[in-house]
Amino acid sequence: TGRSNILYPLLNLVSISIVILGIVGFFSSRKKLIIHWLLILPALYICIVHLPFHAEGRYSFQGRPFIFIYVSVALLLFRDTFKNLLASLKRAKLKR
Repeated sequence: TGRSNILYPLLNLVSISIVILGIVGFFSSRKKLIIHWLLILPALYICIVHLPFHAEGRYSFQGRPFIFIYVSVALLLFRDTFKNLLASLKRAKLKR
């Protein structure tokens, strides 16, 4: 019980982060939706089938590899944005 009080919220945070990053990655690549439909279909199917039930990791585990593709797209997007921000801050600092 002591460990589960820490572990359960931590696992929920990880699951929520995966979903949020997956959504961000999906929407950042939505211009190429025709190419990505094979990656979206299994994850969408698993989400729709298990939507009425209690969400647990064992039900969504099969769809996670497809979601992780979009998570990686989101992480690359954040990395590029952060690199551009740092570069613009360095340029602004050099102009002073």
